[in-house]
Amino acid sequence: MRGQKIHPMAPKWFWPAVLLGLAWNIFGISQFLSKVQQTVGSLMDTGVTPPHAYNMIYGTKKLNEDISVPRSKLPIALDGIYKIGEKYGFQVPCFGHAGDGNIHVNVMVKDKTNEKEMEDGHKAIEEIFQYVVDLGGTLSGEHGIGTSKAPFMHIAFTEAEMNLFRSIKKAFDPNNILNPFKMGL
Repeated sequence: MRGQKIHPMAPKWFWPAVLLGLAWNIFGISQFLSKVQQTVGSLMDTGVTPPHAYNMIYGTKKLNEDISVPRSKLPIALDGIYKIGEKYGFQVPCFGHAGDGNIHVNVMVKDKTNEKEMEDGHKAIEEIFQYVVDLGGTLSGEHGIGTSKAPFMHIAFTEAEMNLFRSIKKAFDPNNILNPFKMGL
């Protein structure tokens, strides 16, 4: 293996993209750890234990989604996602695969038993989806639409496109036995 080159068909930007992704992840992780250390440290001074400190910082419910944006829009996307979080009063840690624009977005709801907070958390997710699609991105980076994102398909697709999807599904699966109800089809 030693001395082998990357695949001859790999584009010239392969290694720079890998290094950019690595640097982006390291930068994001270091910012995250710095904030956790600072916040937990000040909470520990008041006698709060680590599990309680975590809940105080990030909440008791994580609404996590994966989205994807063009790589060139990644900084803009992150800024916008954080602003949506601020609008609703949520921390929104993001991480992912910067090399391909895939971001794992985590809307952290403080109190999962508070119906208003949960409702606002879901509104934030929907706004994030709309924002990402407006930037030329997609509702899912790697995990697919499934059933959880089915209600948001209207953000990315017109009714004509959804009808086309339904007709293709019906042609190949008239009894709806293959992944029933996935993608809202």
